[in-house]
Amino acid sequence: MATNRISNGELGIAELKIRSTDEIGQLSGSVNSMVKQLREVILKISKASEVMAASSQELSVNMEQSVRTTEQIAHSPQRVAAGAEEQVNHMDEVTVAVHQAAAGVKRIVENRAEMTDMMETTLTLSENGSTMVNQVRGKMSDIQQAAERTKVDSQHSGRTIAGNRRHCPDHFTDFQSDQPASFECRD
Repeated sequence: MATNRISNGELGIAELKIRSTDEIGQLSGSVNSMVKQLREVILKISKASEVMAASSQELSVNMEQSVRTTEQIAHSPQRVAAGAEEQVNHMDEVTVAVHQAAAGVKRIVENRAEMTDMMETTLTLSENGSTMVNQVRGKMSDIQQAAERTKVDSQHSGRTIAGNRRHCPDHFTDFQSDQPASFECRD
Protein backbone atom coordinates (compact mmCIF):
# COMPACT_ATOMS: atom_id res chain seq x y z
CA MET A 1 0.00 0.00 0.00
CA ALA A 2 1.18 3.53 -0.82
CA THR A 3 0.71 4.95 2.67
CA ASN A 4 2.93 2.23 4.18
CA ARG A 5 5.70 3.02 1.67
CA ILE A 6 5.39 6.73 2.41
CA SER A 7 5.58 6.03 6.16
CA ASN A 8 8.83 4.10 5.52
CA GLY A 9 10.32 7.20 3.81
CA GLU A 10 9.75 6.26 0.20
CA LEU A 11 8.73 9.56 -1.31
CA GLY A 12 9.66 8.57 -4.84
CA ILE A 13 6.44 6.77 -5.41
CA ALA A 14 4.19 7.75 -8.23
CA GLU A 15 1.19 9.89 -7.55
CA LEU A 16 -1.91 8.09 -6.64
CA LYS A 17 -4.50 8.11 -9.37
CA ILE A 18 -7.64 9.74 -8.26
CA ARG A 19 -10.72 8.15 -9.86
CA SER A 20 -13.43 9.42 -7.72
CA THR A 21 -14.40 12.57 -5.94
CA ASP A 22 -15.68 10.97 -2.86
CA GLU A 23 -13.88 10.79 0.40
CA ILE A 24 -11.40 8.23 -0.84
CA GLY A 25 -10.62 10.41 -3.86
CA GLN A 26 -10.16 13.43 -1.61
CA LEU A 27 -7.97 11.35 0.72
CA SER A 28 -5.87 10.24 -2.26
CA GLY A 29 -5.46 13.89 -3.39
CA SER A 30 -4.42 14.86 0.14
CA VAL A 31 -1.82 12.04 0.19
CA ASN A 32 -0.48 13.21 -3.20
CA SER A 33 -0.32 16.79 -1.91
CA MET A 34 1.38 15.62 1.34
CA VAL A 35 4.00 13.60 -0.62
CA LYS A 36 4.65 16.61 -2.89
CA GLN A 37 5.11 18.91 0.09
CA LEU A 38 7.26 16.34 1.91
CA ARG A 39 9.45 16.14 -1.22
CA GLU A 40 9.77 19.95 -1.24
CA VAL A 41 10.56 20.01 2.50
CA ILE A 42 13.15 17.28 2.03
CA LEU A 43 14.58 19.16 -0.98
CA LYS A 44 14.76 22.37 1.09
CA ILE A 45 16.33 20.45 3.98
CA SER A 46 18.80 18.88 1.55
CA LYS A 47 19.74 22.29 0.11
CA ALA A 48 19.95 23.80 3.59
CA SER A 49 22.06 20.85 4.60
CA GLU A 50 24.40 21.46 1.64
CA VAL A 51 24.58 25.17 2.52
CA MET A 52 25.17 24.20 6.12
CA ALA A 53 27.91 21.75 5.08
CA ALA A 54 29.54 24.42 2.91
CA SER A 55 29.21 26.93 5.74
CA SER A 56 30.57 24.35 8.15
CA GLN A 57 33.52 23.72 5.86
CA GLU A 58 34.12 27.44 5.48
CA LEU A 59 33.77 27.82 9.23
CA SER A 60 36.27 24.99 9.67
CA VAL A 61 38.74 26.75 7.34
CA ASN A 62 38.18 30.00 9.22
CA MET A 63 38.71 28.18 12.51
CA GLU A 64 41.97 26.72 11.24
CA GLN A 65 43.09 30.18 10.18
CA SER A 66 42.00 31.53 13.55
CA VAL A 67 43.95 28.78 15.29
CA ARG A 68 47.06 29.55 13.20
CA THR A 69 46.64 33.27 13.84
CA THR A 70 46.13 32.58 17.54
CA GLU A 71 49.26 30.40 17.58
CA GLN A 72 51.20 33.13 15.79
CA ILE A 73 49.88 35.68 18.24
CA ALA A 74 50.76 33.32 21.09
CA HIS A 75 54.27 32.88 19.68
CA SER A 76 54.68 36.60 18.99
CA PRO A 77 55.28 37.51 22.63
CA GLN A 78 57.78 34.65 22.81
CA ARG A 79 59.53 35.94 19.69
CA VAL A 80 59.35 39.48 21.02
CA ALA A 81 60.70 38.27 24.37
CA ALA A 82 63.46 36.32 22.60
CA GLY A 83 64.25 39.39 20.47
CA ALA A 84 64.25 41.59 23.56
CA GLU A 85 66.52 39.12 25.35
CA GLU A 86 68.84 39.07 22.35
CA GLN A 87 68.89 42.88 22.33
CA VAL A 88 69.66 42.89 26.05
CA ASN A 89 72.52 40.45 25.41
CA HIS A 90 73.79 42.69 22.59
CA MET A 91 73.49 45.71 24.86
CA ASP A 92 75.50 43.84 27.51
CA GLU A 93 78.16 43.11 24.90
CA VAL A 94 78.14 46.75 23.76
CA THR A 95 78.40 47.90 27.39
CA VAL A 96 81.39 45.61 27.97
CA ALA A 97 83.01 46.88 24.76
CA VAL A 98 82.44 50.51 25.79
CA HIS A 99 83.93 49.84 29.24
CA GLN A 100 86.95 48.17 27.63
CA ALA A 101 87.37 51.09 25.24
CA ALA A 102 87.12 53.55 28.15
CA ALA A 103 89.73 51.55 30.08
CA GLY A 104 91.97 51.59 26.99
CA VAL A 105 91.60 55.36 26.64
CA LYS A 106 92.37 55.76 30.35
CA ARG A 107 95.53 53.64 29.95
CA ILE A 108 96.54 55.73 26.93
CA VAL A 109 96.06 58.94 28.94
CA GLU A 110 98.04 57.47 31.86
CA ASN A 111 100.79 56.27 29.50
CA ARG A 112 100.83 59.66 27.81
CA ALA A 113 101.30 61.34 31.19
CA GLU A 114 104.12 58.89 32.04
CA MET A 115 105.70 59.46 28.63
CA THR A 116 105.47 63.22 29.11
CA ASP A 117 107.16 62.91 32.52
CA MET A 118 109.83 60.63 31.05
CA MET A 119 110.40 63.00 28.13
CA GLU A 120 110.75 65.95 30.50
CA THR A 121 113.20 63.95 32.65
CA THR A 122 115.12 62.89 29.53
CA LEU A 123 115.21 66.48 28.29
CA THR A 124 116.49 67.70 31.66
CA LEU A 125 119.13 64.94 31.76
CA SER A 126 120.09 65.72 28.17
CA GLU A 127 120.48 69.42 28.96
CA ASN A 128 122.51 68.58 32.07
CA GLY A 129 124.60 66.12 30.07
CA SER A 130 125.17 68.73 27.37
CA THR A 131 126.28 71.25 30.00
CA MET A 132 128.62 68.67 31.52
CA VAL A 133 130.04 67.75 28.10
CA ASN A 134 130.70 71.44 27.43
CA GLN A 135 132.37 71.77 30.84
CA VAL A 136 134.47 68.65 30.21
CA ARG A 137 135.34 69.96 26.75
CA GLY A 138 136.46 73.24 28.37
CA LYS A 139 138.56 71.35 30.97
CA MET A 140 140.00 69.14 28.23
CA SER A 141 140.92 72.26 26.26
CA ASP A 142 142.52 73.75 29.40
CA ILE A 143 144.41 70.49 30.00
CA GLN A 144 145.51 70.36 26.36
CA GLN A 145 146.73 73.97 26.52
CA ALA A 146 148.53 73.28 29.80
CA ALA A 147 150.09 70.16 28.27
CA GLU A 148 151.21 72.16 25.26
CA ARG A 149 152.72 74.84 27.53
CA THR A 150 154.38 72.13 29.62
CA LYS A 151 155.80 70.53 26.49
CA VAL A 152 157.08 73.83 25.20
CA ASP A 153 158.46 74.73 28.63
CA SER A 154 160.05 71.32 28.99
CA GLN A 155 161.62 71.54 25.55
CA HIS A 156 162.90 75.00 26.39
CA SER A 157 164.16 73.87 29.78
CA GLY A 158 165.88 70.87 28.22
CA ARG A 159 167.67 73.08 25.74
CA THR A 160 168.64 75.50 28.50
CA ILE A 161 170.03 72.71 30.69
CA ALA A 162 171.91 71.16 27.78
CA GLY A 163 173.36 74.57 26.82
CA ASN A 164 174.41 75.30 30.38
CA ARG A 165 176.21 71.97 30.66
CA ARG A 166 178.08 72.65 27.52
CA HIS A 167 179.18 76.09 28.66
CA CYS A 168 179.78 75.35 32.29
CA PRO A 169 180.28 71.64 32.74
CA ASP A 170 182.19 71.94 35.99
CA HIS A 171 180.00 74.40 37.67
CA PHE A 172 176.56 72.98 36.71
CA THR A 173 174.37 72.08 39.64
CA ASP A 174 171.94 69.27 39.26
CA PHE A 175 168.53 69.93 40.53
CA GLN A 176 166.95 67.97 43.26
CA SER A 177 163.39 66.93 43.31
CA ASP A 178 162.48 68.82 46.48
CA GLN A 179 164.24 72.03 45.42
CA PRO A 180 163.92 74.20 42.39
CA ALA A 181 166.44 73.49 39.70
CA SER A 182 169.33 75.89 39.27
CA PHE A 183 170.53 76.41 35.76
CA GLU A 184 173.19 78.97 36.41
CA CYS A 185 176.88 78.53 35.97
CA ARG A 186 179.02 79.11 39.07
CA ASP A 187 182.38 80.63 38.77
